[in-house]
Amino acid sequence: MRNIPLRRYWDLLVDHLRSQRRRFGLLVALLLSSIALQVLNPQLMRYFIDTATSDKEGTPLVLVALAFIAVALSQQVLAVSATYIGENVAWTATNALRAELAAHCLRLDMSFHSEHSPGELIERIDGDVAELSNFFSQLVIRVIGSLLLMAGILIVLFVEDWRLGIGFTAFALVTVTALNVVRSIAVPFDRALREAQADLSAFLEERLSGTEDIRANGAVEYVLQGLFKLQTVVLERWRKAGNRHIVVILVAGMMLMVGFSIAFVSSYELYRSGAFTIGTAYLVVYYTNQMARPIRDLTQQVESLQNIGAAVERLTELRS
Repeated sequence: MRNIPLRRYWDLLVDHLRSQRRRFGLLVALLLSSIALQVLNPQLMRYFIDTATSDKEGTPLVLVALAFIAVALSQQVLAVSATYIGENVAWTATNALRAELAAHCLRLDMSFHSEHSPGELIERIDGDVAELSNFFSQLVIRVIGSLLLMAGILIVLFVEDWRLGIGFTAFALVTVTALNVVRSIAVPFDRALREAQADLSAFLEERLSGTEDIRANGAVEYVLQGLFKLQTVVLERWRKAGNRHIVVILVAGMMLMVGFSIAFVSSYELYRSGAFTIGTAYLVVYYTNQMARPIRDLTQQVESLQNIGAAVERLTELRS
């Protein structure tokens, strides 16, 4: 199994991102602001719980509740804005990549076009680049955002208790490492699947353009038989690729189970020893739940990386 360097994913698009530096900078700013609010909001809830369960006077709870709602709404606005700009940047970059690939193919000699049918080229230029666009539009929002959110949560946990910080840092490192190990497990199978889909697309393009000749020569049954064979190949390769994707889901599920176990056990022990208030114990569990979302997002993007890995290989071949 060949592990594709992450640099190769970026190299395909970096030339088309330089012209969008301002929008990309705005995207990063929105993302960082959204993450900061996600880390801040549980602190308000911790204060609310501790104040409500103690006799100490503090900020009126109504104001704390309103602040919590305001921060939550602001975070959603920032997240939606970041998603919008991320999609815009991604589509602009990938459309430029499509134009570049199309121009490159048009400059190639006829021997290349004799080996590759129009349907196959359409699938590779449009289909593979579409996969890359879907990945990139979520790369900053989910992958980098998830990693930054996890880092922010770990810093807060270190501040609360160094033992928690060490434990959850180890958990995060093991989780990210495990996901990175399995991220390319399905790439060869996804590559084979995309090749089968390209063959099917080429077959359909050629046969649909010659429907009159097919009917005139009584070859309808023969063409349908060829179609069924190609569809069978696509189905078989889809099943093989899908079985490898399940491995990623299982790894992520196991790591989440470990994380929640650490959170509940450590919070209970520290609360029982008097080191934590009930609000702080809630804070740890809340942050663990927040870490679950980045892990789920990373899992989805790792699955996407496996699909994209095949597309990147094919696009690199096409550009060479």
